[in-house]
Amino acid sequence: KTELGPRLEFLLEIGMRESDVPNVVQSFPLLLGLDVNTRMRPVVWYLLDLDIDPLDVAKICRAFPSLLGLNAEQHFDPTVQFLSSIGVVNIGRYVQRLPPVLGYDVDTNLIPKWNYLRDELKLSAYDVTRFPAYFSYPLDKIIMPRMQYLERCNKKASVWGLNLILTPSDANFAIKVAETKPQDYVAFKDAFLNQLQQVQEERARDEEQKAKLEQQAARELAARNALEARERAAREALEAPRLQVSNGQPGQGPMQVEQAAPAAGQGQ
Repeated sequence: KTELGPRLEFLLEIGMRESDVPNVVQSFPLLLGLDVNTRMRPVVWYLLDLDIDPLDVAKICRAFPSLLGLNAEQHFDPTVQFLSSIGVVNIGRYVQRLPPVLGYDVDTNLIPKWNYLRDELKLSAYDVTRFPAYFSYPLDKIIMPRMQYLERCNKKASVWGLNLILTPSDANFAIKVAETKPQDYVAFKDAFLNQLQQVQEERARDEEQKAKLEQQAARELAARNALEARERAAREALEAPRLQVSNGQPGQGPMQVEQAAPAAGQGQ
């Protein structure tokens, strides 16, 4: 009760029903350890700043309470900047339709999917604005195999739309969209995933080999630099006595004699 007290008050404060709180805590137990002022409240403020209605903010927090555990500046800012950069105009509306997008990693999740949609499918922000959930589907297991299967069947994704392509099950996609037998698509998908796995494994081996070569090159460079430093130090050690002689340093007999002779002559 002590742990839940201030958090319960906050959830009720933002418009959540008391009857919803047990389900929220059950789905996201870490909420009990979140600080209201430094973690939860900034998330709500951020959503409100996106011009999301307070009642909808409460709905978002009820449906996706894990968002309350994210750092608003660290996690939300990159996503909002990304959506703005690709041409999404109403960010608040977009987030309201796909709240988890605020927790997606930009570099590993959003950018690869956007690049595929733009470069391979020749689609635009208009398409992801119509269907924000595009970013919630796995790129390698759903998006890519379905799009490539449609291409194999001479069907354009732009004609069907992302919603109709990605929403159905594999069987319904094959029957209603690709207009083929489900087993044909399953066979294609299995072959595609196997090939993709081989490519990824080969790429991983190449990256590992590249890293080893870079490490070896770094070791060789360090060894060469060390050798050059030792050789330079040895040369300097050999040249030091000669420099002292030429500069007339004390303790160098011949030089002292040569310098002392004129003085003796002057004294006679």
